[in-house]
Amino acid sequence: MDDVYQETFCLALQKIRRGEVREPERLSGFIVGLARNLLIDHFRRTSRRQAREEPADDTPLYSPEPSQLDRLVQEQRKALARRVLAAMPSERDRTVLSRFYIADDDKDRICEELGLSSLHFNQVLFRARERFKKLIEEMDSAKK
Repeated sequence: MDDVYQETFCLALQKIRRGEVREPERLSGFIVGLARNLLIDHFRRTSRRQAREEPADDTPLYSPEPSQLDRLVQEQRKALARRVLAAMPSERDRTVLSRFYIADDDKDRICEELGLSSLHFNQVLFRARERFKKLIEEMDSAKK
């Protein structure tokens, strides 16, 4: 805003020196009109700059909800995981993976019910994941 004040008085002084003031007795009205025009121009430039920098409304450019493609891919991954789990030869692997990752059961509860220590559970889970991964790779290479 200080720039607009300074610009108003500089421009008024220039116009007075060049003799562009038609009615000197109305100098205050001339300066007010000049200030008004400069202020309107200032706000126009500011609003144009903001319009280029910011979206016009508050709606996000993306939706936080998954798109149809995301949902389709997610469903395909779930179906693949179910097929791989069903194809796993070890019941224990199927149980550990499905309870820990799908049912989101508590690790301590799974350990208690399967009679495993925490360290042993980590080893069983690691091996089950490795077998799961290997089975997915085999299924993928069989498709090709």
